[in-house]
Amino acid sequence: MSLFDWTIIGVYLLAVCLIGWCAMLRVRNVSDYFTGGSRIPWWLAGVSHHMAGYSAVVFVAYAAVAYQYGVAIYFWWALTVAFGTAVGAMLFAPKWANLVLRRRFVSPLEFVRIRYNIQTQQLFGWVGAILKIFGTGAKWAAIGSLFHFYTGFSEVYVILIVGCVTLLYCTIGGLWADSLTGLWQFLVQLIAGLAMAVFVFAYLSRHGSPLAVIGTLPRSHFEPFVGPYSAIFFVSYLLINTLNYSGGGNWDLAQRFMSTPSVRSSRRAGLLSSTLYAFWPVVLFFPMVVAPLIVPSLGDPQKAYAALTVKLLPHGFLGLVIASFLAHTMAFTASDANAISAVITRDILPPLLPESKKALADHVQTARFVTFIYTALSILIAINARSFGGVLGLIVVWFEALIGTIAVPLLFGLLPAFRRSGSASATLSCATGIVAFVAVKYVIPQPVAWIVATPVLVTAIIYVIHGLIFPSVDAAAKAFLFDLLSEVTVEHSENTSIGDARA
Repeated sequence: MSLFDWTIIGVYLLAVCLIGWCAMLRVRNVSDYFTGGSRIPWWLAGVSHHMAGYSAVVFVAYAAVAYQYGVAIYFWWALTVAFGTAVGAMLFAPKWANLVLRRRFVSPLEFVRIRYNIQTQQLFGWVGAILKIFGTGAKWAAIGSLFHFYTGFSEVYVILIVGCVTLLYCTIGGLWADSLTGLWQFLVQLIAGLAMAVFVFAYLSRHGSPLAVIGTLPRSHFEPFVGPYSAIFFVSYLLINTLNYSGGGNWDLAQRFMSTPSVRSSRRAGLLSSTLYAFWPVVLFFPMVVAPLIVPSLGDPQKAYAALTVKLLPHGFLGLVIASFLAHTMAFTASDANAISAVITRDILPPLLPESKKALADHVQTARFVTFIYTALSILIAINARSFGGVLGLIVVWFEALIGTIAVPLLFGLLPAFRRSGSASATLSCATGIVAFVAVKYVIPQPVAWIVATPVLVTAIIYVIHGLIFPSVDAAAKAFLFDLLSEVTVEHSENTSIGDARA
């Protein structure tokens, strides 16, 4: 890498810090910190939702899929995410927005104590927080490994530098910092992605008509369902991604809907993110799909995108592409930090504090402290990732399973159609979903598609059936549900006090 490449990376990191500092000026209370005071414009919330939805794994694991199987990666990942986000925009975004606009909640789990009970809220909060911190640590470890490939830099130093920059801006600026840096990060990865696509297209053009050259790839490279990525796999991920990108599994994405000033704005934000997921990956995945023509016979397909950048990009552009890797991971991890900190501050801590200390959940200083601790712990986990051996990967796998089973009662709990399902339905369905995961993962091993789908399907079935047989009689929960149906929302006032942020 040249001095110019390093300069670009340095400028990018400095800009992120400056944006975080400016965002700090917008934060006066916990509502500002965790939901942007519901004053974030729909277009900014939409871009932030998009950037918070994926990390540098796109350039490693997904690049390997594109290298080996071609356009299948677009169908089972990008298309399912675009569809799931659109469903979330129309069905769930208004509910998330009304949690803030009508109830003044600032955490994605704050409604659970009314809809179910405080025990269910604690269960969801503890499971999500503990497992998510390992998932975030795994993302830091991945970017350290990717950066090491390009520069030879120690992975530990990379994790510390990038992690500390993220810790700085997300701790001081909250969701405003996440959203504003998300816009900057989107622009960086947009330029880098377009540049990469242009250089790849130019390379192909030197060997004849680009379409003719691309046509020499195997026919299977252009099939939507190929190899392990079958139609069943597609349907499984359609289900999972609908739950995750509607905010049930990825709570930071729920925050994007909660940060908008109206129900209409929340829908528009979700539809913008859905549109970006539908069209931008076409450009992003193009170099990965045609990579076998440029860097054939790679021993490790996960290095496909990295090998392309090293072979094709001139000085300066390599630094820009690396900055885009950082952009994706930093946006992803900062969003997780803010969402989990909201859950810890607003949902987990208050029941554990003595009555005289409960007001601490209303202090922005508490929110910043929790964010700092969470992010710092995730960095420490990443630095010591090798010490975990296969445990870290195992925890990440369990996170995917458990968060999916939590997503069902969380999202279904926002819909009046499932008003008969109460706290017993929620906890029993989650427990049954976990048992189903163990069964298809370890007892009677099944293909990936069934491992992904079975726990969620079992959870949904038990949740609905138990509610029909043993309907909840909680009047407060039912009144809460019908309150969320209202399209008439009160704009979140800039003068809302910290105390008003609590229901």
